[in-house]
Amino acid sequence: VLIIFSYTRRTVMSGESLKRYTNVECIGTVPQNYMKRRSSKNKQLMLIDRRTATPSFTEAVNTLYIRSARRLKKEGQKVLVITSAAEGEGKSTISANLALNYAMKGHKVLLIDGDLRHPSVGEKFGMQNTSGFDSVLREETELEEAVCTYKDTSLDILAGSRPVNQNRIAALLGNQSVKEKLDAWREMYDYIIIDTPPCGILQDASFLAAYSDAVLMVIRQDYQPVSRVVAGLELMADTGTRILGYVINNEAMTIGSYGYGRYGYGNYGYGKYGY
Repeated sequence: VLIIFSYTRRTVMSGESLKRYTNVECIGTVPQNYMKRRSSKNKQLMLIDRRTATPSFTEAVNTLYIRSARRLKKEGQKVLVITSAAEGEGKSTISANLALNYAMKGHKVLLIDGDLRHPSVGEKFGMQNTSGFDSVLREETELEEAVCTYKDTSLDILAGSRPVNQNRIAALLGNQSVKEKLDAWREMYDYIIIDTPPCGILQDASFLAAYSDAVLMVIRQDYQPVSRVVAGLELMADTGTRILGYVINNEAMTIGSYGYGRYGYGNYGYGKYGY
């Protein structure tokens, strides 16, 4: 009874929390103190090239870059999906900063906003897109016309231009042309990072993972029960794509192995989409 309770109710506090349930490796932690209050009008992310980024946050992202790049390079892999079990775990922040770090290390990188329901990456980078990933998938726009290069870096961003009707998303992402496009883009970029919706709520991440080389799971500390996180990892494993590892996000400095945190649903759960 105690084992079942710990699996279904206790939240993930560290890599030790998951060792008894999965052999997927923790390849990084990102500290809690990087998140500062922002006004509702300022939706821009904290980025490692901005003054608001703390040294501990920047160092954590750099460590994640070193470990993920080593693993991808060893297998000759280029396309990385970043997802989470639930909304609010910080996957977009991790995706953006990891992509930027790769670019700052001299790699040519394409960051894709794979969230067709709530495209937000471009806005958070301070960009205003008239076309994006959805436009390219519909073949309304060529990639070269849709991407925006971030400042003077080698980071190209393929953001979303507008929310896509949820009834059309499966047809868009399930089309073989998505794989064909990603295969073509592999020749243009050193790395492609795709920020997807939560895999534990929507199948969008599974579609994109199936076309990719590896998956990185973002797990916010003390936020989701172990059972839900493990279920998300299993969903990604079912795509046949390699699980690169997971990163513990928003980590507090003095914690135990387990907690009883918040179970969030938000826009992807019993809110806007009614799932």
